Amino acid sequence: MKRLFQWTLFSAAALLLFSPHLSAKEKAKTGVLTKEVFVDSAFGYGTTVPSVWKAKTKDEPSLVRLAMEKGDLQINPRYSTERSNAGTRPRFLILADTTSFTLEDFLDYLFGDRSWKRKGDYLKVLDWRPLDKELERKRVTAAGLPGLQATFARDMTVYFGETGTPTPGSEVRTEVVTVFKRENRVFVAVLFSSRFFLESNYKDAMPVFTDWKFLEATPPDGSGTTQSGP
Repeated sequence: MKRLFQWTLFSAAALLLFSPHLSAKEKAKTGVLTKEVFVDSAFGYGTTVPSVWKAKTKDEPSLVRLAMEKGDLQINPRYSTERSNAGTRPRFLILADTTSFTLEDFLDYLFGDRSWKRKGDYLKVLDWRPLDKELERKRVTAAGLPGLQATFARDMTVYFGETGTPTPGSEVRTEVVTVFKRENRVFVAVLFSSRFFLESNYKDAMPVFTDWKFLEATPPDGSGTTQSGP
């Protein structure tokens, strides 16, 4: 299976490299997407698209490189499919950018009070609000690199309550933000999920991290070569 993924990744990378130039009317995409693999056109990596997720690339220029939505949807039994889909449908985003910030500073600028010209672009994509409660922040390993992970919760009960006065906390949207760096490139992976199905949705998204490959050889400073995968 691993050899098959590597071959598919190589094929997608070759397609990206040797594809003809776009006409004036065509918009460049953020990468090449096959049924199983995504290869970014600008940031030098490729990864698996897990089978239970539907994926789409974006038109360049774009902070979001890949957007995925889970096809096998789980619904909180307290609420109807229509209402619950609106805010807690499982989604997964891959963002990429360049920065000189450390990971700690990156999260502090992003979710703290410090001013940063790119902050608005990120928060719009992340659909983050100051009232979203930070549950934890911890060190992780992502794509074989040291990373940081921040988890936020938003009480969605007021949006989904159908009759009477809903019980606060009976539906919560969880947002798991994972950041990691390779040289000056920063990658942000974001999972949106109902709290009640977070564990299974996170597990289903894990191949994105475990199969992540950087397409270039060992970087000049040797970073990212000694960590094991998650």
